[in-house]
Amino acid sequence: MKYLQRVEALTSAVVEQRPIRQVGALCFRRVGDDIEVLLITTRRTGRWFIPKGWPMEGLNDFEAAAREAWEEAGVRGKVKKKVYGCVGCEKTVQNFHGRGRC
Repeated sequence: MKYLQRVEALTSAVVEQRPIRQVGALCFRRVGDDIEVLLITTRRTGRWFIPKGWPMEGLNDFEAAAREAWEEAGVRGKVKKKVYGCVGCEKTVQNFHGRGRC
């Protein structure tokens, strides 16, 4: 899908209040007996979150999530195919510019 087509599809989904699916990577490492989880901050609000983005044409969801982790946080590692959870975030036309209720 071309970039402008994707923007149009996302915009109409927000206006029509339809869910938009994203993929994310839950990145962690073991340090001794502890486990450290990677969080990054969002550009607009500075909120902490996991690396995430849109599904990518030609990639499985887990591959797209791994790519997002590399592009957004510079991390690589073993990638699991298992879905570990789901997060909801409500965005409306009024708060679409980085002020959604997440």
